[in-house]
Amino acid sequence: MVEEQKRESHLVPENILKEKAYQALEATQAKQALLAEKERKGKEFRFKRLESFLHDSWQPERDKVGLRRIEVKPHALEMPDC
Repeated sequence: MVEEQKRESHLVPENILKEKAYQALEATQAKQALLAEKERKGKEFRFKRLESFLHDSWQPERDKVGLRRIEVKPHALEMPDC
């Protein structure tokens, strides 16, 4: 009888065991997801679309135009005194 009581005192509730198993499963899935994401990031730039290159090529021209407009109207960015 004394041995049975000792064995029962060392038992862990089933819900705690299930929770630990679930946490371990989540941790392995999260680790696999991070590894898969790292692999994807390396290949991302290989398949860049032509449209994005074209869009990026016009950006310096747009910047120049904006700077020219500011030079022509130097006070355009200032707030009027009320």
